[in-house]
Amino acid sequence: MYTRKRRYNESDEDSDCELNSSGSSSKSQEMTTIPRDTNKWKPYILDRLHLSWDGAPKNHKELLNICADVPPLNVASKQAADYISEKINIDFPFEHLKVMSHADLDSIGQELGDIKSHLQELATAGTYSQLKMNVHIHGQGFVEAVKKLIYFVSVEEASYESLFVPVLREFCKACSFLGCDGIKKELIIEGCPVAAFPDLEFQAIKIPFGSLQGYATVSTAELEECDDSRDDVHTRPNTRLSPEQVESVGSKFLPWDIKGAAKHAGQLLLEVKRSAFKPCSFGMILIGSKIIMTCLEVSPYYLNHIGERLREEDKGKLYYSNMFDIFKADDRKILVNSFLRLAQAHLFRHTDMATNGTEENGTTDQPTTPLVESPPPALKDIMEAFAKTGTKPKADTPEDLTKWMIDYLKSTGAIKLENVNPDIVLPPPPKPPPRRNLAK
Repeated sequence: MYTRKRRYNESDEDSDCELNSSGSSSKSQEMTTIPRDTNKWKPYILDRLHLSWDGAPKNHKELLNICADVPPLNVASKQAADYISEKINIDFPFEHLKVMSHADLDSIGQELGDIKSHLQELATAGTYSQLKMNVHIHGQGFVEAVKKLIYFVSVEEASYESLFVPVLREFCKACSFLGCDGIKKELIIEGCPVAAFPDLEFQAIKIPFGSLQGYATVSTAELEECDDSRDDVHTRPNTRLSPEQVESVGSKFLPWDIKGAAKHAGQLLLEVKRSAFKPCSFGMILIGSKIIMTCLEVSPYYLNHIGERLREEDKGKLYYSNMFDIFKADDRKILVNSFLRLAQAHLFRHTDMATNGTEENGTTDQPTTPLVESPPPALKDIMEAFAKTGTKPKADTPEDLTKWMIDYLKSTGAIKLENVNPDIVLPPPPKPPPRRNLAK
């Protein structure tokens, strides 16, 4: 008979949940332990939770088609994809940068400077669709992030590894897919709260007033062999790779050859509950400049049962794409199409954008107001409701509004920051106290 017990004090956030049986060995106890932080998850945790990787990578179209709520690119988005490839036309594998001379790096820096100057000119001249304006404006941010990364590489600064996330975030913005720093999220798994801390995520607040919806979650990882915690490890060759070998890997890898794949799977699992594509959640594994797109699809009652104990029929399948280098032109075209599809799915849910845009003389039949940066009418209503109470939100986008509301509720004592759950349904704006009836 198994009994549930807490390894440490109930209030210890770092404690793990485990199922123990009398007489079990320390190794078997470890194998039944579910860490309360997905950063500590190992492959056997996925087996424990009936999650398995698909046997082969899917192309980017197949991966996104797993969810019917991700529409194909419309005419305007297809034109935007070609436009991004034309205007942001860098093409150099990151591995080559690390062995270039300072003169070659300076030459690339000048090339990036020319791209940025051209985007600045386009941003201030002519009339363009919002999709193209995002290319002009946020494309400059992407170029600056790449230049900063190259500078850190040129001075052999080891901390350059942390700069790949800003590079990805700025590029996604150029694709009208806005991301923000990851927010802690929790899910009860077998009676214990488990937390995830994404490196980057893409989300939106439901309009009108509601909870957050997730569109993708990103985690960083390393391409090397994981620890030998899986039973099938002896059947796999040693796949630990040197940095020089990474470039030639392409799609010839297995998910468990990625150090951090189990962590990412945990983040996808915690994302499903709030995903805009439930019962699916999308994500990306970022390995330096390389990106693997991912998707988790769970069975209909999986989330209903995971809080206590999963049934045999409760399963989840993890899908993944080939590996794409954001600095390679051909790979970047595929990423652009994928990011635009996810951004378009978000816009379909939050705007009245037509499903088929047409573009003529640089304009489209899309709304002339910005589709991503400016608040939609429903968002303005929320901000005005706050303003009537004497509190004016300092936010122009759903992402900014979400952050502002969390800060506001914290300042009023309604919530504590460390206990914020992204699934929380935020309360309506405070109402002024009723007037006293002084008449006797």
